[in-house]
Amino acid sequence: MENVHLPHSNLSNTDKLLCLLNNGFLYFMLGVTNVIMGVLNAAIADSIGCTDGYITFIAAISMAVYSFTGFMGENLLKHIGLKYLTIVSTLLRLFSTCMLSTINDAVSFAVWMTVLGLANGLIISTSISVLGSIFVDHLSNAIGFVTLVYMVGTATPPVTQVWLENYGWRGALLVTGALHLHGLVTATALDSSIGRKQDITYTEIGKNQEDKTFLGKIGKSLQLSVFKNMTLNALFFVSGCIWFVIVVFHLSLIPYAISISIEPLQASFLKTLVGMGCVIVRIVQCIVPQTVNISTKLLVLTLFIDVVALTFFIFSNQYTSLALSSFIHGAAYGLQSCLIHFLAIKSVDTAHAGGAIAWCKAFAGIGNLLAGLLGFFNSDKDLLFCFQISTALQAFALIPSLYVLFLWHCSSKNKDT
Repeated sequence: MENVHLPHSNLSNTDKLLCLLNNGFLYFMLGVTNVIMGVLNAAIADSIGCTDGYITFIAAISMAVYSFTGFMGENLLKHIGLKYLTIVSTLLRLFSTCMLSTINDAVSFAVWMTVLGLANGLIISTSISVLGSIFVDHLSNAIGFVTLVYMVGTATPPVTQVWLENYGWRGALLVTGALHLHGLVTATALDSSIGRKQDITYTEIGKNQEDKTFLGKIGKSLQLSVFKNMTLNALFFVSGCIWFVIVVFHLSLIPYAISISIEPLQASFLKTLVGMGCVIVRIVQCIVPQTVNISTKLLVLTLFIDVVALTFFIFSNQYTSLALSSFIHGAAYGLQSCLIHFLAIKSVDTAHAGGAIAWCKAFAGIGNLLAGLLGFFNSDKDLLFCFQISTALQAFALIPSLYVLFLWHCSSKNKDT
């Protein structure tokens, strides 16, 4: 399979660095957005006259929307490039966040959370897939950096708590909107050619045999051909499981901690510990290069460690035990999400990297949606049940991860022979 040309081979190191910083900031704000509702949900629910479960459910729906709209972002990326896609996404996120600060009813909240999810969806998969064509030799380090700053964003609940206490939930959302606006700084400095169609690597195979039927065009747009890859299918399932668990932690950790008589500020710090665990392992990942062989083994190991930490979490209600298990879970998740992206890109050629990442995000969206439904129907019951389901699902994810390890092992043996 021969590539036409190496993507973005003419970019300077400065352009590559600016792209990395831009994508890092986008993921930082994504992390802030994902956790802010966990801090503000009770205040918003009281203000607009709905239940905490409704706020949790709509927040999860917003996460699902941005996961499912990754394909829209990938298609727009090919036409307008990362620079203008980032500008559009930033303005949409600014507008929707500011409008959220003005809502007074449950319907308006759902509408603007959906718009916010759509805005995030434009950059959620494109920020990773672009790295696959720019940092070919240092992909794991680049993904490690971007997801590192994402977790720095998720470690901001104590700051959000301070905003809530000093400015109210509407003021906290306005401050978040102002932070989104800073994305225009790095976006305007980007090379306008990054991500555009002419800069993406395509293969000669099938070049003159394109399917012109309506269904064929749909299949090509959604890159359904990636489902022929059994390694990707297994990674997709693992991605859904991982995101189900992390959404439960994003949206239920603070309410659960408060329900067992932990002070709100201490409860917020538990979520910070999840972020700290991620940050530490991703700092290591930014420095240490990874291979596919090592990554598949690490994926299995981190899933096993995560199951142990989650089991410890659900059988303890002491603050120290919850803090330790939250930190370990954060460290495990920190590697898992990076490994999923890295292995997905390495499982296909460059032409299909965007589709592989978009489908990873789509399955993550299914996990988001299911976690939101669980929180909605269980909101007035025992929140511990959500964490019990998460533990069981994460244990089940070990099966496809072992299958991925088996497939890569067989592939490496065939290459040796």
